[in-house]
Amino acid sequence: NLYFTTMINIDPNIVEEKAIEIELPEKLHFLLTESARFKILLGGRGSSKTESAARALIVFATQMRLRIACFRELQNSIDESSYSTIKNVIMDTWSQGSWVFEWDIQKTTIISKRTGSEFIFSGLRYKIDSVKSMARIDIAWVDEARNCSKTTLDKLDPTIRGQFKDGVTKGGPFDKGPLIIYTFN
Repeated sequence: NLYFTTMINIDPNIVEEKAIEIELPEKLHFLLTESARFKILLGGRGSSKTESAARALIVFATQMRLRIACFRELQNSIDESSYSTIKNVIMDTWSQGSWVFEWDIQKTTIISKRTGSEFIFSGLRYKIDSVKSMARIDIAWVDEARNCSKTTLDKLDPTIRGQFKDGVTKGGPFDKGPLIIYTFN
């Protein structure tokens, strides 16, 4: 398993920094180590696709200011989104409640207090036109993408055009432009 270590200040009143570790199955190391416009995770139930995607997104969000859109084809409420997965990974990663110094977990969004990264959650099927007007999405994660229509996915691709739209970073995970992660089972 890959352990990604990042230095973060977990308490704004304490100057020292603490390392956190994010664990990913070896088969999913590419989420953090390889550059691509699209990253596709395949596997059956229990193959850790969703949790691993959430962990990778948290790593990116702790390193720089990003706008991360977490989508599903159908999402009638926040309860039907990947919100709880992101929230649970945060709470598991920052032990003993220290996550409160790093994250602002609101009812429908999650924001990094340190970097300003924002996680937003939306359905696609009935909201694709409003999704198309979302500004500066740096990373899109489509969980359970097997439920998405080709039309939805075709409309989503050009919408994801955040700060990395011209591949401005060289040698990093965004040198191919904004990232779209799909999980299929």
